[in-house]
Amino acid sequence: MAMNYLMARGACRTVDNTNQGVFEEHWGLTGDACRLRCSVSTKCLGYEFVGMQGYIRCELHHTMPTHTVPVDGYSCFAKDTFAARGAWKGKRSANGVQQPPSRNPYVAAILPPPPPPQPALVYALPPGIVVVRSTLRPPPPPELPSPPIAVPPRALPIHLIAPPPPPTPPVCAGLDGTTAGRDFTGCDFVGAVLRGMNFQQSTFNGVRLLDAKMDKANLEYASMVDIFALSISLKAVNAKFTNFDSAFLEGADLTHAELSSATFRDAVLFGANLNEAHMDKTNLDGANLAQATLNKVQMPEVSAEGADFTDASLRSAELVHGQMQNALFYRADLTAVSFKDADLTGAKFDGAKGMHTVDWTGSRGFDYK
Repeated sequence: MAMNYLMARGACRTVDNTNQGVFEEHWGLTGDACRLRCSVSTKCLGYEFVGMQGYIRCELHHTMPTHTVPVDGYSCFAKDTFAARGAWKGKRSANGVQQPPSRNPYVAAILPPPPPPQPALVYALPPGIVVVRSTLRPPPPPELPSPPIAVPPRALPIHLIAPPPPPTPPVCAGLDGTTAGRDFTGCDFVGAVLRGMNFQQSTFNGVRLLDAKMDKANLEYASMVDIFALSISLKAVNAKFTNFDSAFLEGADLTHAELSSATFRDAVLFGANLNEAHMDKTNLDGANLAQATLNKVQMPEVSAEGADFTDASLRSAELVHGQMQNALFYRADLTAVSFKDADLTGAKFDGAKGMHTVDWTGSRGFDYK
């Protein structure tokens, strides 16, 4: 039995442009195992596979994926049906306006494509979508049950003992002592509770902070380059002059955070909450803030060249004197935003909401009519 899939780089999204809906989340499944589970399930309409920094995650979607958003390390698969092909909206043009391109181009599958259908059944795919083929092998015959053992042996044979789990990085002892100015590279803080602690001028480069709680911590002048911090809580954190370059902060909570003069170059802040954060002179060049919420954010003199704000909410945000060249604001909510004296050369606003409420005074590079 074979099952074909439509495949594209990026995180799966549904028709209402969210990842909401019914899905099953599984950690530790390989890509092949994830595909197999979806293929044998009548409820699964597609799946999302994520692999990065030692973590692999499989989401089996019971709601049909329709397009993707650009997030590194993510791939989206939809079962190849007529309904899926008709619902797919990725890489299409509407009224002559090109939808925002994915930063990760659609790629050809490693497996060979299926044979072409009969002419009467041909249904064109949107450009950039490929079909992958998954072959399901029949399950092996069940093994005969072992005879019952009245008394268990004292020790299991060595071939029946499960191998030990792979070693995990140390949590790093001594957090009750001085934590400022320390190098935590190689430590592991997954799920750690670090609220209110002083990590000023400390180094966390490449550290895993998945689901960590660092609310009201002092990270001033810290180095957080390339951290893996999915769903981290950084509410009211002091991160002035902190380096978050290339950090993975999907779903992070940074409400009321102090981020003045911090750098987020090429960071992933997809779906992050930055409501009412202070971001004076913050560097967001090349950052992915798609579907992030930045309502009432203070961002005077922000640099966000090439940043992606697709589907983000920036209601009442202040971007005075911002450097926003080539930024993407596709379908973003810009109600009451101030772009006063900002450089918007090359910025894209297709489908943005609230454009008539924006303060364009002194802005250049974009002529709103």
